[in-house]
Amino acid sequence: GVMICAMGNTWDAEVEVTGALVRELLAWQFSGLTVDSIESYGEGWDNVAFLINGGLVFRFPKREAARQAMEQETLGLSGLRGSLPAPIPHIHFVGQPQGGYPFPFNGYPELPGRTACSVDWNEAQRVAIAPELGAFLSRLHSEDQELARGGALPGDQIRRTDLPYRLVGLEERLAQLEPSSHLPDLKALAQRARDLAITEPWSGRPRVVHGDLYARHLLVDSDQRLAVIIDWGDMHLGDPALDLSILFGFLPVSARKRFEQAYGSIDANTRRRARFRAMVLGATLVQYGESVGDNDIAGAGRAALGFSME
Repeated sequence: GVMICAMGNTWDAEVEVTGALVRELLAWQFSGLTVDSIESYGEGWDNVAFLINGGLVFRFPKREAARQAMEQETLGLSGLRGSLPAPIPHIHFVGQPQGGYPFPFNGYPELPGRTACSVDWNEAQRVAIAPELGAFLSRLHSEDQELARGGALPGDQIRRTDLPYRLVGLEERLAQLEPSSHLPDLKALAQRARDLAITEPWSGRPRVVHGDLYARHLLVDSDQRLAVIIDWGDMHLGDPALDLSILFGFLPVSARKRFEQAYGSIDANTRRRARFRAMVLGATLVQYGESVGDNDIAGAGRAALGFSME
């Protein structure tokens, strides 16, 4: 997920995943699956994806840091199946390390929609999707703890909402960004982040959280309505503010009341932690997007920084 990136190019691959390797792994492990076609389907921080036979998506970790996320996603999604108001991936194939390839992988039917960061949003569309996001997260965060009892979900092991700890990296990132007309005042942003960083941590019972919720992990249909939520590798038991960062990183002020009507009330400290997370996410996305030339991601990051100050 996005949050574990240290400074520097942590997004360089450790393992090269080629079409030929994928063809070999699928032939070895899934004898019932005849591979007629294989095409590249995109690449994120941790995984590379291929489309098989025009309808199945297989995702392969390309670095050790992504191993646990892949295992967590496979376990966590199987525990959630059927209980949420918006679709989530339904994993049909669970692959194991084999030959020269050291990681587990998974495959599921291609999902409808396109990523929210590849879409130009107007304010009315953001207002319209707000209650769908609120209803989804309300259900997820009240999800039965069976997932926890089964040991399928860990707690937060990387201090995602340890705000003073995260402030250091955020200030470094903000200092490295070039001021521009597309960004809020970076000095004011850093000051606001410092103010937010003294917020009390979550003291409620840990909730089932997606853990890495932002525009690239929302798939929307042609009307810009919520279709599917993807990329569950950071799912864990933790602070709901992590997911509620969508309130301050994706939704303008005008949409927030509609989100909360669907989600339920959110206490002031949770709002503050969520806003801080939106800043961390925004700065990370701008820096990542600019370093790899991904304008959609950088744009989503700039939008998040803007909304985080509203």
